[in-house]
Amino acid sequence: MILDDALIIATNPLIQSLSAFLNDLPIHPPAQRSDAKEFRDPDGVRGRIGYFHRMSKGQVYDDRRLQTAIWEKYNNDQKALEDAVQGILKKYQSQSGTYIDARNLARLQKPTADREELEHKVSKLLNQETISLPKGNANPERRAVSREEYIRCPQVIATVLGRAKGKCELCRESAPFDRADGTPYLEVHHVIPLSEIGPDSVENAVALCPNCHRRCHHSKDKDETANQLKEMMMNSV
Repeated sequence: MILDDALIIATNPLIQSLSAFLNDLPIHPPAQRSDAKEFRDPDGVRGRIGYFHRMSKGQVYDDRRLQTAIWEKYNNDQKALEDAVQGILKKYQSQSGTYIDARNLARLQKPTADREELEHKVSKLLNQETISLPKGNANPERRAVSREEYIRCPQVIATVLGRAKGKCELCRESAPFDRADGTPYLEVHHVIPLSEIGPDSVENAVALCPNCHRRCHHSKDKDETANQLKEMMMNSV
């Protein structure tokens, strides 16, 4: 494989993901090593990839017996290399139940301004059994976005909130806090979504606490919850 020298750096997301994967392997765990802080860190991974990269150009290392042996064994035997990788992955999967694909992980870790994409990435990352501590971003990039919004009737919102009298119309618990103006904080949710041609009317709206509102949009039982709200609204007519 021919690599660009500029890509063999510790800040390369693929190298960082590979570092995280190697640290998760149940082989020579860091807790058993004196050099645990540096063991398989991005800079160490960069260094080893750099050795192989220079070997591919013909450089010889008399003092790197392990790297030289690995290079001589797998450089011209792609199948043996793939078998070795699969063997490691299967062993890891059998012990932890999952493994992190470095390339996919790098894509999942990439920041995004798209809310749906962000939620999808978070969901995938939460399903990993091990999540390495991210560095984050001290200066997040800002991006202008445009989106369509429905024109809402303030009188409908005020009427629905007044009807609720400070209690969530789904769980029946009191609003979690008061707004700055002293009124109970509840959120108005359309039982039949406006995106599905639902009307912006009192009859199609309920006042919910933030938890129940998120439940209606994101929970695994959101369809059952929607049916519960529809039945509740039908019975109130």
